[in-house]
Amino acid sequence: MGYAIFLGAGASKTFGFPLTAEILPRIRSRLLEGGLFGSKPYDVQQEEDLRALLRSVFPGIDEIADEGLPLVTEVLSLVDYSLISSSVSSLDLSRNRLDEFRRLLERAVVATLDWPYQATNVPSGLRKFGDWIRHLIRSDERVSIVSTNYDVSVEKELFKHWTTSEIEDKFDFGIEWRDPSLDQLHPRPKDPVCRIYKLHGSLNWLRCPLCDHIYINTAGSIIHQAFREERVDENTCDCGYWPLEPLIVAPSAVRDVRNSNLVEVWRHALETMRRAEKWIIIGYSFPPEDIAIRSMFQRAYSSRVHKPIVKVVQFRANLSTEGRYRIIFPGCEYDTEGMESFVNHLAAPNTAAQSDGSATA
Repeated sequence: MGYAIFLGAGASKTFGFPLTAEILPRIRSRLLEGGLFGSKPYDVQQEEDLRALLRSVFPGIDEIADEGLPLVTEVLSLVDYSLISSSVSSLDLSRNRLDEFRRLLERAVVATLDWPYQATNVPSGLRKFGDWIRHLIRSDERVSIVSTNYDVSVEKELFKHWTTSEIEDKFDFGIEWRDPSLDQLHPRPKDPVCRIYKLHGSLNWLRCPLCDHIYINTAGSIIHQAFREERVDENTCDCGYWPLEPLIVAPSAVRDVRNSNLVEVWRHALETMRRAEKWIIIGYSFPPEDIAIRSMFQRAYSSRVHKPIVKVVQFRANLSTEGRYRIIFPGCEYDTEGMESFVNHLAAPNTAAQSDGSATA
């Protein structure tokens, strides 16, 4: 049985990463404390610029409680709309300042995704989840992980059990890629043991805007290299261009996935879901504004004669969210106990007959 495991923000929340509603409060708090971007003069100046830009667009941002702050999605959407419509929303903004505001907001979002644990205290739920995926792989199951998340917690938990050369040969990221430390292009493997498709980019990806190659660091996040002031090997492409740029689709209602690498990832994600016999969708609320993902699900589901088994894992019951799933996937299993409960009830690694996550260990 092939598995397509779809991970939304609720899955990463279980491991300590913030939900969308928590990002702007974290940004504001760390801007007030200092140290959001770092302690170097360049980073301090960037923090001051971001504070000034936020106050320009939202004059009351320092006066309201966290619960009253807009979602970071709203802030990014306003900036993106202004860029698209060639307009500005404040006397203090110019077109150049608006571009800088967009870049600083993206950097701030990334900064809130600091690693919430150390290698010595990996959450037990993440370890169990990784063990279960490795068990599926060892049982010769076809496993695909499709994710809207930027963090690399699941990948790191998996990769620590394979050597670098094995990762290159056994894991498919949906694109050709380069290793940051080697002048070598890695093609997609013909027979991967696992597919990891990051629909909105990843913290361990960097992109060259000149030759369009993607660098992937399988050891962890490298996105901070894109924001360094100085030119170093880590932010310079093999073609000579610098600085390498992040490749993340920031949470905006004006999302437009046009990068050729991401378009390829989306295409392979659609195909892997179209072929998988079981879908497990964790921590994704299926929001109405995510038209592209909604379309991907519907196309993958409708193009099959034999429909997949669909299991949805959410934290807390929500009739609107449940309705959005059931109207597209009638008969789906809808679990409201959350990711933590899901991993705690995963089948034990030595229980091959119950490896679909539906039975208790």
